[in-house]
Amino acid sequence: MEAVYSWCRMVFVEPSVLQTLVILTLVSAVGLILGKLRIGRISLGITFVFFVGILAAHFGVVVQPEMSSFAQTLGLTLFVYALGVEVGPSFFPSLKSQGILYNGLGLLLITLGLLLVVILHYSFGISMPNMMGIMSGAVTNTPMLAAVQSTLQDIVGLEGTRQVADLALACALTYPLGVVGMILAILILQVIEPKRQKEDRLESKTTYITELELTNPGLFGKSILEVVRLQEKHFIISRVWRGDKLIVPTSQTLLQEGDHLLLLIHEEDLG
Repeated sequence: MEAVYSWCRMVFVEPSVLQTLVILTLVSAVGLILGKLRIGRISLGITFVFFVGILAAHFGVVVQPEMSSFAQTLGLTLFVYALGVEVGPSFFPSLKSQGILYNGLGLLLITLGLLLVVILHYSFGISMPNMMGIMSGAVTNTPMLAAVQSTLQDIVGLEGTRQVADLALACALTYPLGVVGMILAILILQVIEPKRQKEDRLESKTTYITELELTNPGLFGKSILEVVRLQEKHFIISRVWRGDKLIVPTSQTLLQEGDHLLLLIHEEDLG
């Protein structure tokens, strides 16, 4: 019995590499499971992992600091990499259409947020690290929190450990409100724009789905993006059947002779 107690203490209580991995895995698993729960149409999703982590820390769960820092850096790296891989094929082509507008709006929002942080800093005397933590939580931007923590650690060194901790605490306090705020914003938009949603549904009824076999030699070996640019009509290639294989294509997927294409096209582009 004593051996079991010692093993449980080593795995779950005493800070170590193993204990940190176990705790991080458990927190992530519990958060993902709870994130699938729905209240009406609302679900917190992966955000629940953050809340489970806060709850675990509240009850005194402590992990090895070095391992925690490594896990944070690795997790953020994998997150950013996966995001880049997902949006990479369509990123540069999008800059030629709506991308510039979206980037401009994003830059405007960042500038307004920065100005608001500076104004609140001087108006209420809240320290700049805490204000950056508040902003990170309010906009639910975890990569921003990690970047600010890393920069602050480089500036203040070991003497600023408390400031780095306060920054994370400020983010934790405002993060839940940021999530709730976004959910409420979506629900409010659904209420105040019923007419627009109705128009979108009516418009979707004019969209047709058709299947075509690729027999034009001029299109063999070309990517979907190149094929779309060659046509004046607007359409989306949703699926590609190649023999017995079903492919969910990207803009860089190369088409081959005999491919069967599932197209989504508007009524006015038929013919």
